[in-house]
Amino acid sequence: MAETTPMMNQYLEMKEQYRDAVLFFRLGDFYEMFNEDAVEISRLLNLTLTHRGPNPMCGIPYHASKVYIARLLRAGRKIAICEQISLPGPGKGLAERRVVEVITPGTAVEDDYLDRTANNYLAALSVSVRRGETRFGFAYIDVTTGEFAATSFDATDAAERFRKETGRIQPREILVQQSILADFPEIRKILDEEPSLVQNRYPDWSFNPDTGRKRLCSVFGTGSLQAFNLEGEAAENTSNIPPEPRFPIFPASEYTTNPNSCPSTILPAKTSSWCKTSVTAAPPTRCSACSTIHGPPWAPGSSGTGSTIR
Repeated sequence: MAETTPMMNQYLEMKEQYRDAVLFFRLGDFYEMFNEDAVEISRLLNLTLTHRGPNPMCGIPYHASKVYIARLLRAGRKIAICEQISLPGPGKGLAERRVVEVITPGTAVEDDYLDRTANNYLAALSVSVRRGETRFGFAYIDVTTGEFAATSFDATDAAERFRKETGRIQPREILVQQSILADFPEIRKILDEEPSLVQNRYPDWSFNPDTGRKRLCSVFGTGSLQAFNLEGEAAENTSNIPPEPRFPIFPASEYTTNPNSCPSTILPAKTSSWCKTSVTAAPPTRCSACSTIHGPPWAPGSSGTGSTIR
């Protein structure tokens, strides 16, 4: 058996840390891939497969990497970029290398990696039991626009609801509570039917409902999530009278999502990234210029099953 070279040892150490990603290993003016990565990626990208010693190998020019990365993202792959941090002096061994970026389909933000005709959603699915009732939580975000939505549904029709939600938004990537895949085979089947959907499995403690609620309250600067109609807050409300919404509620479908669709020329100092209207003072209102709803980016929707927070 051939002895592994120091450079290949360095590659294997990096690959061990990013086993679920394609490792782009910088060698001079190229990003190289080895072993299983090389075999798979040479097929996906139609690259020439060669060998470095006993190891399969393929590569791409680093200056053209964005084109190839975009193709891999569309194919549902994660990419870990391993760069040369420093070059050794003559006769002093290997260059220092480090993974400087991990690019995934649901977290990509560069225009070169995005489809400008569609949202780029990262979704999450969890399950919890509260007061004897099993409920699923489903949320999604487009990190390029800031659009965020969340809802919950009962376990009895979870598979049907989950299929409808994912079919509607077509997420590129999803975070899944690990026990769901073992305890709910219908959900797992739906996920297996989407080979290009990147699945990230996390242990159950990563989906603690109380921790998630606190984080959302911190992000949106609120004391509770009652104004957003999110499940979980109602269970803590001891009053039989539902809390009044913080803002007037309009159907989420009526909110404008295209900043260029409104003919209004009013451009106040602070505007929403998706609407040519101030988001700092007035509650959501119907725009007389384009007839859609303009308002704060945290304005809730009114579907009754969740909230659209823009």
